[in-house]
Amino acid sequence: MKEITKSHNGITDKIIATCKILDDRMNKDGIRFSSENAFVFDFAWQLSKQCADFIKNIDFEVLCYEGFGSDKESGGKYLDLQVDFINKTQITTVGFEFKYPKKGGGGTRERRRIIHDLKRINWLVAQNKIDVGVLICATDYNHFMKKQQSFTEFQIYPGKEFRQGEDLPKDEKRRENYGYYPHDVQCQSDIKFNWNHLNADNSNKPSSYSIKQGQWSFLDPIIIAQ
Repeated sequence: MKEITKSHNGITDKIIATCKILDDRMNKDGIRFSSENAFVFDFAWQLSKQCADFIKNIDFEVLCYEGFGSDKESGGKYLDLQVDFINKTQITTVGFEFKYPKKGGGGTRERRRIIHDLKRINWLVAQNKIDVGVLICATDYNHFMKKQQSFTEFQIYPGKEFRQGEDLPKDEKRRENYGYYPHDVQCQSDIKFNWNHLNADNSNKPSSYSIKQGQWSFLDPIIIAQ
């Protein structure tokens, strides 16, 4: 796995701490967000409070996916959130993609969207368009906690891994307009899906997990670093 530099470690610690704040707001305080955009904005607000002295710039819906397929194929040209951290004279650009899929939605479609966003941020890091890529996700939908029989390459159940240097799953043919990029995108870092607030039977098989009643499960932030 590529090493994360000391400066990146400080940044990722702040990102993880901010996710814990949102987790507490949702699962202890009962806060709910009306949309993915509201989830993104609250994360950015909480991060800015944690890192007020170290953030140079925050921007939403950043145009940075030029070259990653057409608009329809790539799922759009815009990164959800970009934050520039400054340490003395060094600037570290971190790009974030977010997912906030709610119970009852299109689970297969959302699994593919999550993997697609991983492809997007890995591509950005590989192209040196950002220094660090981050995927953040929270859900109350048990679909993601089970090993699924459809689109079997697009799995995100607890413990599922993709290794550095491995190609992420790619779409062989287009289905709906929610992200399509039938080209190889290599993992720049190891990836593991670690979800919290889960029940599991004693077998700990991919089919055994479910989210605790009334809780939202947060994915440990997936960090892709140069």
